[in-house]
Amino acid sequence: MSNESNSGQSYGLEYNPKLEDNATFFNLNKNDGNLWGYDLGDEPTPIEWNYDSLTAPLGARDFPAMYRTYLRNANRHVGFFNLVAATTAGWIGQTLANDTSLNEKGKYSRYLKAFKEKFNPSMMSVDIYPVFEETTDSDHSYDLGGYYLLKRYYYIMEAIGNFSTEHKMPFWMFMLSTQFNSLEADGETVRSKHPCPSEGVLQYQAMTALAYGFQGLVFWTYALKESSDNEKYITAPYQEGENNEWETTPVWTNCKAVIPEIKSYGKELLNARFQEARHVYGPLCKIEFEETEKLTSSIGCISGATANGRGFVITRLTKNTQNYVAIVSHDPINAQGITLSIASGYSPVEVGQTRSVSEDSSEATEPRIASGQTVSRTLRPGGMILIRY
Repeated sequence: MSNESNSGQSYGLEYNPKLEDNATFFNLNKNDGNLWGYDLGDEPTPIEWNYDSLTAPLGARDFPAMYRTYLRNANRHVGFFNLVAATTAGWIGQTLANDTSLNEKGKYSRYLKAFKEKFNPSMMSVDIYPVFEETTDSDHSYDLGGYYLLKRYYYIMEAIGNFSTEHKMPFWMFMLSTQFNSLEADGETVRSKHPCPSEGVLQYQAMTALAYGFQGLVFWTYALKESSDNEKYITAPYQEGENNEWETTPVWTNCKAVIPEIKSYGKELLNARFQEARHVYGPLCKIEFEETEKLTSSIGCISGATANGRGFVITRLTKNTQNYVAIVSHDPINAQGITLSIASGYSPVEVGQTRSVSEDSSEATEPRIASGQTVSRTLRPGGMILIRY
């Protein structure tokens, strides 16, 4: 919660109260029915919450002290933290980052557990922005030809999905809806470029998150953020026009286009829990993603699958007595054809966008797939196919 731009100009979009002012802040609108809760802090570092002293080091944000204030003044409102998605020492701590007995997914899982044990919030969120137009950071990104993909994306998503299921801890995802460049220390040299969010890039982030069991999606940021010394912001869904009036941009149109699909699949997967993930690679994908598993046997009702593009991930989820497999494209840029083989003994249905009539109708029908059948589908950029069985 921060309300000052780097130039000192206030846009009314963010607010960053001092520790001694938190109690007042939490009680400002405590009876307002539109106030759901608070993002208590963005990307906390170990020095701000995992310290050994009685209080945080001088000058550092003191998250435990702030959280205690929140608990005393919650007024039945939710409070959550937005975590970083990284495994370097500056984010998860030197000891954990250097633990050679764990792989990177294991380190991140241990970090999540430590954070839960410290605060035990009712939910958490994370931001991870996987698609780059350009980047100089080859150690942390895959060059997929025409764009780059963050190397840790899938194993971080899987670690969160597993953690969320094990601890019954809902997670939200902050998905990037802003075009910006990350800069080197000189404030001029571009380290990486995030592209203008197309429908495919937005859908890729949203559908992948839903497939891994995330229970909420947030567009970040909806209004153009002020640039800083190490980040240059270019466009967002809303930004100031020539007459200093806020106006929509093509990114807003792209957000509007993907929201119905988010609602459709999100409603179906609300309260669903992630179980496992397998990856299918097509001929256009020359690499396999780190610390993930390739599809070599059945997953749920799927006994086999192929792709003629970059491939896709298949995740399995459960919701009460219902079972699902979610198929989401690896590719946010291009469409591809895929095949899915249905295992014997199953007669599943496609759900979500495949409903033949309005979901408000009591006569809605869903296409059923015959046992043992192999079906061909086209996955749009970042697209999902959801099957209930």
